[in-house]
Amino acid sequence: MYNIRLFLILFINTFSFDRKSLRFFSFKRIIAVVLVLPAYLITLIINRIFLLLDEVLFPGYRKLEITKAAFIIGIPRSATTHLFNVLYQDQQNFHGFKLWELVFAPSICQKYFFLSVRGIDRKIGCPVYRLALLFDKVFFGKFVNIHDIGITKPEEDEVLFLYNFSSLFFFYFWPGLKILDNLFYHDLRLPDAVKKRNINFYYRCIQRHNFVFDRHNSKYFLSKNPTFIPRMESIAEKFSNARIIYPLRTPYSTIPSTISLNARILSNFCKLPEKYPFVSETRDFVLEWYVIAERTLNETIKERFIKVNYDQITNDPEGLLCDLYDFLDLKIKKENASSGRKQNDRPEYRSLHIYPEDLGIDSDLISERLKNIISPEMLKKI
Repeated sequence: MYNIRLFLILFINTFSFDRKSLRFFSFKRIIAVVLVLPAYLITLIINRIFLLLDEVLFPGYRKLEITKAAFIIGIPRSATTHLFNVLYQDQQNFHGFKLWELVFAPSICQKYFFLSVRGIDRKIGCPVYRLALLFDKVFFGKFVNIHDIGITKPEEDEVLFLYNFSSLFFFYFWPGLKILDNLFYHDLRLPDAVKKRNINFYYRCIQRHNFVFDRHNSKYFLSKNPTFIPRMESIAEKFSNARIIYPLRTPYSTIPSTISLNARILSNFCKLPEKYPFVSETRDFVLEWYVIAERTLNETIKERFIKVNYDQITNDPEGLLCDLYDFLDLKIKKENASSGRKQNDRPEYRSLHIYPEDLGIDSDLISERLKNIISPEMLKKI
């Protein structure tokens, strides 16, 4: 009931009469609500129906244990997407959700349907696939140089939490609502029963995915989500054999980049009263996430994590991949070792995300909050 109550409160507060609010009745806000909210509700209803149908048609999926899983969890803007894409290229050892599956096919029934469509599409010259590429170009074209996204590409499975009303993505559509703050500190603030229900829902979604794509757990299920930092402890406890890859980058880069990225996304749903909203709020939760991550890694996850410095991602991708494969007890092939360098050399990897470097930066505050988390000499070097 907690999650349903949360969504009802969000729904009631879709608009605000406060002119300073991003949810004020601006033309952009009205258009966004008219287009996005019905689409979300329709998708939600359809997906929940098919998720329930799985319990009737494929109840055996619940017996699958997720014995091999690797989670890339880092502060936003720490190259989590880059690491994810590099590892995902190795289809012999890794698999994970693609955006089409997250949006249109979280259930087993839907997955089989779309896989059948894909098979037919390939036989008739791939018109549906070409339409998907056109969709990516139209809807994601301006965003690809900030975040590599596409309907046929692997993506953050934070999307799944939209279907049980516990996703941090709600912040982008309902900004400025204090009730969402608990989701930013999931394991610290939510009741145990709610935390358990959220993670169990996510676990069942992965069971469904594996039921279709990797029923014998022969590969690592691969996931990357910066938004999983507040859920990191719950993830580690539920996935008792999972490995955690933690990319670490200086807050002097992650804070301004996250503030700017959030502004870009918010501008799709709201008229921004200022160019960069929620500067101090974003800085505060990013700093707190550094603390949460470090504490959880050392106290709960322990030997099941590897910390990856940002410098190594950009300067020594081959060496990093060798370290990651060793950490995951995998043998690396020559073509896999070179994939990191190839990914770095792609034109779209050179981000066009431009923002003031001092955006949200308070050196004294950063040093005070992270003095026992990141060494002073490392703060500006990671």
